[in-house]
Amino acid sequence: MKVAVDARMLRAGGIGTYIREIVGPWSTNAAVSRLQLLGRPREIAAWVDSLAPSVPIRITPWEDPPYSVAAQLRWPLSLSSSVRDCDVLFFPHYDAPAFGQSLPYAVTVHDLTQFLLTHQFPLAKRLAGRWLLERVARGAGQVLTVSETTRADLARLGIASGTAVTVIPNGVGDEYHPLDAHEETVARERWHERLPYLLLVGWDRPHKNSTFAVQIVHGLRERGREYRLVLAGPGGRMASVVRREAERLGVSDLVREVSEVRAELLRELYALASGILVPSLYEGFGLPVLEGTACGSPVFASDRGALPETVGPAEVAGLARVLPIDSPARWIEAIERVLSLGVGPDERARAIAHARRYSWIEASGNVLSALREVTERSPKRPLAGSS
Repeated sequence: MKVAVDARMLRAGGIGTYIREIVGPWSTNAAVSRLQLLGRPREIAAWVDSLAPSVPIRITPWEDPPYSVAAQLRWPLSLSSSVRDCDVLFFPHYDAPAFGQSLPYAVTVHDLTQFLLTHQFPLAKRLAGRWLLERVARGAGQVLTVSETTRADLARLGIASGTAVTVIPNGVGDEYHPLDAHEETVARERWHERLPYLLLVGWDRPHKNSTFAVQIVHGLRERGREYRLVLAGPGGRMASVVRREAERLGVSDLVREVSEVRAELLRELYALASGILVPSLYEGFGLPVLEGTACGSPVFASDRGALPETVGPAEVAGLARVLPIDSPARWIEAIERVLSLGVGPDERARAIAHARRYSWIEASGNVLSALREVTERSPKRPLAGSS
């Protein structure tokens, strides 16, 4: 099976992780006869070199920004001809071509934030996004979602009603696990100026609700508990908003930004944190919940979107908690309780085992199976390499 993938967002936050973890294993999968990656050639080539692929890989330049008019125009004018001998296309988001697309394809819908938190997005952007999503979903051989919550949201909004929708949850990377004694010593030396701290991973968009996290450390300080807030990842347009809130509450000295975090350093931050905060107003999945749990740290997540679904039995185990986002006091009380009582080794082990059940390898295989189903339902032609 010849598979083409839109890899323009290879290094873009959560979607970048998704692309690398889902598509990477295909480079050594015998079911794939060729893998074609569309995006920034240098960026893709560096990643491909790290894979040691056994499958032939073709890199096709496509540098137009995602969700742009330029990208939509370039597809029918030039890019569509570069993939015409492929069996199936995979778009790891819903920014698939609205026109000039004849090959079978599948798309992944991660979340519907802009259609549910309408006050955070301009009307024109919401209307354009809704039009594109509906058109792409109608034409897709299959729509994939990363949670039951997102599938339910699609149904509630009346999108993709005539298309097969399959839930394939995200995974947690093998690199996320508790530190051993030596690793913890090294990590504490690296981050000692920030200890003790609460951690928020990904804070660059309004729906991440990062100002709520600032209010939490302020509330803890008022109760006599000094905990820093470490914000991991680029702040983007939210950086100035968060800084103003910290200044207003008098806790600027507690807020620390770590804009560039490699995976191995992020693991250290997760593992050393007194707690992981995920106060989002909406999430289609919530990777930090699993990554933090897998590293053995307490997680405090909001009750919005797919977060309760992702937390799952980890809440029963006592390592992760779902809390109402409209009650900062409940968050402060829950965090204080964990800080005072800690988490027992049995509870921690059960929660880590829950996180490890989410496998990227399994997710990758399931997405590839979904693509094969798309090709089998398509009247286009026999699969490349098939008899």
